[in-house]
Amino acid sequence: MKALEDTHFVRALLDTAELNAVHTARTAGCSWAQIAVALHLSKQAAWEKWHELETEPAMAPTTSPSHPPHDAPTPPVLPR
Repeated sequence: MKALEDTHFVRALLDTAELNAVHTARTAGCSWAQIAVALHLSKQAAWEKWHELETEPAMAPTTSPSHPPHDAPTPPVLPR
């Protein structure tokens, strides 16, 4: 069960990182086509997933890796 919880936590971190990267790319002037290529998506899929970034204020992550919510599992320690 711990592995499933860890996977969920890592997935949330990656989703936040992806959202921030898309927002940064759009702010820097990248097109939806460029973002789609980088993420191996269609332009349509990229736009549908994140177009609201352009109509809302910058979205802050709801979970920070350094400050996870109290009920969040502790991230796994990866071997070096």
